[in-house]
Amino acid sequence: MTTHYALCLRPHKSNDELIQALGLSLLTSAAALAVALAREGALPDSLLRASFFALAPARVGVLFGQWLRQRTHPAAFLRAFAVGLL
Repeated sequence: MTTHYALCLRPHKSNDELIQALGLSLLTSAAALAVALAREGALPDSLLRASFFALAPARVGVLFGQWLRQRTHPAAFLRAFAVGLL
């Protein structure tokens, strides 16, 4: 979480650059966690199925966030995003 807050403090050319950096960071950490859980046998099939079905609402949230980001002033979006991370 500290890394994400630090990313908000850096000057970015656009909100898209910030979101791309955060997305890559979150994807990397989620993939590392999934690999570690699978290696230890702590990732049952039922959890994988539930995770798969959770992707649909997550995608709706991503689309809503893109829509909102396009309609918000970059400075206001960045401020709200940083506050949300606290």
